[in-house]
Amino acid sequence: MNSSRDTCEDRERIYLALICQGLLGDSLRAEWQALLGRHLWKSHDHRAVFDALAGWRAGPVEMRADLPSRLTRLGFPDTDIDEYFAPVGVTAETALGWLRAEIPTGLGREMERKPGTSKSRAARFK
Repeated sequence: MNSSRDTCEDRERIYLALICQGLLGDSLRAEWQALLGRHLWKSHDHRAVFDALAGWRAGPVEMRADLPSRLTRLGFPDTDIDEYFAPVGVTAETALGWLRAEIPTGLGREMERKPGTSKSRAARFK
């Protein structure tokens, strides 16, 4: 099964794995976190992992040890973290290109994605 949802969730896992594995430098990590903060998450688990990682400056060994307790405090005690420490098979630059392409730019695209805008209301009354 290779639906667009699977692909998006696979990419989300890669984005988080690059952080967990310490594969981003400080400046790239800052941009990465800013973009992920605007990302429309498909997986609730991935969103919880991002929330647990936000602002946390630690190495991969410390992250692997402490991430489960951080996720438990966020209400996600059964999240399997092994996938975030598995090889990703792409470069940080490739993944950053994907992420930049996924982030809405400008008010027009953001309004199209938000329920309750006039475009989505019109679609509901058809």
